[in-house]
Amino acid sequence: MARLASQPSVLLVLVALFPTAARPDDRPVVPALIVGADPPVPFIVQGMMRTPEGSIGFYVISDGRRQLCAIYDAADGVPFILSDDQQTLLYDLRNERIIHVPRCRGFLRILWNAGEAKPLAFQFSYQTKANLEELQECTCWIRIDQFVDALADKLVREESEPGVERYTVERLEGGTETLEVNTTGEGFRFTSKRPEESYVGLELEAQSIGQPVPEDLLALPDIDRLSGELQLLTAEMETFPDLYRFLKGGQAVMAKYALAGGSELQTIVGTTMPFADWSALRERDRSFGARYRAALSQQGFALRLDPPRELE
Repeated sequence: MARLASQPSVLLVLVALFPTAARPDDRPVVPALIVGADPPVPFIVQGMMRTPEGSIGFYVISDGRRQLCAIYDAADGVPFILSDDQQTLLYDLRNERIIHVPRCRGFLRILWNAGEAKPLAFQFSYQTKANLEELQECTCWIRIDQFVDALADKLVREESEPGVERYTVERLEGGTETLEVNTTGEGFRFTSKRPEESYVGLELEAQSIGQPVPEDLLALPDIDRLSGELQLLTAEMETFPDLYRFLKGGQAVMAKYALAGGSELQTIVGTTMPFADWSALRERDRSFGARYRAALSQQGFALRLDPPRELE
């Protein structure tokens, strides 16, 4: 998962030293990455959404029509949502089990809502439906093109290595964004940092845009093999109606999501889990998470980790 011999005149040296705003015809070319769009655009996207104490990782691979999506704790690589087009694996930490949900799709959306005080939106969810056709709208969107459209006249072109165009913008309302575009058109890297934060809040890398995607990378790990390593429950709506209601509220993944995000997120999630013992859940996660990660690794599935950082 993967990126002139002659002496310049004085004038050219000065131009190189002082970055300039991108002209309209010099704006970076970043496609809308939308699973299910016409024409279909294959891509691979992975990255991190960081909080003051944690990091939520994401990984999406698509052939333009189908997708595999993972939302995970970037500290240990344990996915709490792992989904292909037809089914989803949910990490139910409180009950120390993996819930396999047919006719369910997890998805990620990263949007730039121009005009809003905090325009960058990071959203993920999963949906269960009575049939697969109803899941067609539950797809991943990576809309960095919206950022380019909204701020094209404010992007500043900077020096960069050969084969890469680098742009930055410092918004008046706060925030610094950087966009690096591969001149082949096959990838880009985007980061966003708020002025009050010492870390990069969102970091994503898009690769293999428009390139063929191997068929086996779009499928979940083998469910039967996982069930031999872990407690795994297949949740059919007709068989487990109460469990389905539990799943629709997102309760199955809340504990791991909160552990991944840190104490602020645990306080928020605590409103729906008022009796949660976070210390006990953390200990359980170390053991059960290691087993789940090992079972996935045996099938060749592993996710990028976020290096530890010093917390303020």
